[in-house]
Amino acid sequence: MADEQNTETAAPESAPAPEAPAPLAGTALANGQPPTAPAPETSWRDSLDDDLKSWANKFDSPAAALKSHRELEKRLGKSVVMPGEDAKPEEIAAFRKKVLGTPDSPEGYKLTLPEHIPQEVRDNPLSDPLVKKFVEQSHALGKSPDQVQADLNLFYEAMGSIQERAEQQAAQRAQQGIDALKQEWRGDFEPNTVYAQRAVKQFDADGQFKQFLETETIGGIPVGNHPAFARFFAKVGRALSEDSVQLEPTETEIASYNEQANAIRAKRNEALARGDQASARRFDEEERAIYARMGNQPIVGTAGRSA
Repeated sequence: MADEQNTETAAPESAPAPEAPAPLAGTALANGQPPTAPAPETSWRDSLDDDLKSWANKFDSPAAALKSHRELEKRLGKSVVMPGEDAKPEEIAAFRKKVLGTPDSPEGYKLTLPEHIPQEVRDNPLSDPLVKKFVEQSHALGKSPDQVQADLNLFYEAMGSIQERAEQQAAQRAQQGIDALKQEWRGDFEPNTVYAQRAVKQFDADGQFKQFLETETIGGIPVGNHPAFARFFAKVGRALSEDSVQLEPTETEIASYNEQANAIRAKRNEALARGDQASARRFDEEERAIYARMGNQPIVGTAGRSA
């Protein structure tokens, strides 16, 4: 009992207090101060105006943006600004000269004209009033040398085509006139043509009227080929022939007479070689008659003639 009374109940040992957890990053500091908020992310574009930020978004760095701007300046330095509506004439002229190569004056165009143009005009194209007016108008419009040359080539090509068609049409009309005269004169066409030629030649000693007949036209037909003139001169030639007026032979007639005279002369020489004097004298008279129609005097006597 005594042992039970003296025995004291031992107090239970207390458990050690748990260690405080380490502060989480961003929530508490070791010294117990409140946590600091993380620094916001910054960009080199933040300092730009709002209207530049969208443009800057295309680049990764300020260096890339500067490089792009430098390239743009290079291109702008080579570009040409179109003159405005209020631009001065000298500004427009300077623009055309720089961009198109337009010379300072119409005389500055170096042009090449077709080979069929006279040499003096090809050496100085502006000496032709038509070409000069064309080039002056082209210069006023500010055309480049290549444009003016191309336009000029097209002009001459068109003019050549127009002239060629006109000549073809004139030839067709002239042939139609000849065909009409053949139908009208029938078997007298050749004689009437000869009469007309002889009439002109008889009274045109200096050849001026013949030149007029060949160069002047009526309805695109040379006057000499016009049926009305052919009829008129055929009547004149026939009337002169009937009045026994000595008319000079035409070139066609002379060629025919010479051919006949040569043939008769050959026959005469053959007769002389055979000793046939009678035939030789007859051929001699025939040759004299041919020369008489030609208006020439033959060599007198058969002895003086050469084969």
